[in-house]
Amino acid sequence: MFSGAWSLYGEKVRKILFTFFLFVLLISLIIFLPFLYLGILLIFFVRSLPFFFYVNFLLYENVEGEYNTSEYDSVSECYSENPPKYSKRGKKGTSRPKGLKYTKAYKESMTLSDFLKEALIGLLLGDAHAQRSKPNHNVRLVFDQSEAEHSEYLKYLFTLFEPYVGTPPKTTDRTPDKRTGKVYNSLYFKTLAFPCFNFLVDLFYPKGVKVIPPTIGELLTPIGLAFWIIDDVPGGISHGNLFLHTDSYTIEEVQKLITVLRTKFNLDCWETLRRPGQYAIYIPKRELHKVRKLVSQFMHPSIIYKISGD
Repeated sequence: MFSGAWSLYGEKVRKILFTFFLFVLLISLIIFLPFLYLGILLIFFVRSLPFFFYVNFLLYENVEGEYNTSEYDSVSECYSENPPKYSKRGKKGTSRPKGLKYTKAYKESMTLSDFLKEALIGLLLGDAHAQRSKPNHNVRLVFDQSEAEHSEYLKYLFTLFEPYVGTPPKTTDRTPDKRTGKVYNSLYFKTLAFPCFNFLVDLFYPKGVKVIPPTIGELLTPIGLAFWIIDDVPGGISHGNLFLHTDSYTIEEVQKLITVLRTKFNLDCWETLRRPGQYAIYIPKRELHKVRKLVSQFMHPSIIYKISGD
C-alpha cells in the first residue's frame, strides 16, 4: 500500500515537472523569438552586402565619364569639384567598399572618360605599361615611379585610377646599387584587368613589344602631352632644357614623335643620341613657354615648376 501511494505521488511530480518545463519553454520562446528573427534578418542582410555594393557601383559606373574637363580651368579643379562617389569604408588605403566583388559584369560595366583615355596615351609614351597575361585576357596597367622624386605624382595617378585598382601603392624593397651603394626604391601600383584597357595593347603592343602607334598624331592631345612630360620630367630637365626619354623606340619612331610635336603643337625639337641606339627628344629652353601654355593646366602641382624654364 505504501508502494502504491509513492508511485501515485511520483506520477503527480512528473506531471508537475513536465508542465513546468512546457511553461518555461513557452516563456522562453515568447521572450527570445523576436531576437531569433532579428538574428536571421541580420544574417541575410550581411550576406546581401556584396550585392548591395555591386549595385551601388553600377549606379556610378561612369562617374569618371561624367567629368567634363572643358568646363574647368584645370584638371585639379575638375576633380576637386567632382569627388568620387564611393564609400569611404573600404579596404585599407582605398575608398572601394569592402563587399565589392570584381565580377565579370562589373568589369564590363566600367568605362574610361575621354580625359583618362587622353592621359593614358601620354602615360604609355612614358613609363606606364600595359600587360596582358594571355591573348584572350583583359589588360591591366602598371604605374611605377621613383619614391624619392615622384611619390606625390604617383599618388595623384592612384587617385585618378582608383576605381580600377584593388590595392593601394606599394614600395619596392631593392638592394643597394653596386655602383653607388644607394637604394633606389620605387612606388608602384597595378590596376586590375579591365576590358576598357584592351585598346592600349592593340595600339602600343600589337606584337608584344611597345611601339609608337601609327595614329599617334591623332591620339596625342595636350592632356596626353602633359602626362608624357610629367612621366619623363624627373630626369628630363637639364639647364632649363626639356628631354623626353624615348630610349626604347627606334630612330624612325622617335622622328615620328618629333613630327607630331612640330606640326601639331608647334614645338621646335629634335632627337639627340644618349647612348648607342638610344635617343631622346630635345626641347630647348626657348620653347618652354609654348609647353607651359599647352600643358600647365593639366599638370600636377608637384611637377609643374620643372617646366618653368628657370
